[in-house]
Amino acid sequence: MRSATTTCISEAAREVLGVSRGYPGRHKGNWWWNEEAEGEVEAKKVAYVKLVESKDTKNKMMNREL
Repeated sequence: MRSATTTCISEAAREVLGVSRGYPGRHKGNWWWNEEAEGEVEAKKVAYVKLVESKDTKNKMMNREL
């Protein structure tokens, strides 16, 4: 009974959600991100570098808000 239920659920999930090949190791965990998300991450990285490099307290506060 349990194996029949498990098989039925697995098949239904596979039909609805599909199966990802994944290719572990090649994509380093961000293979599912779209270009918008990648742009946001890059913007945050740039803002962080500016925050770390800034000496002035006012500039740090402005960079922290990003």
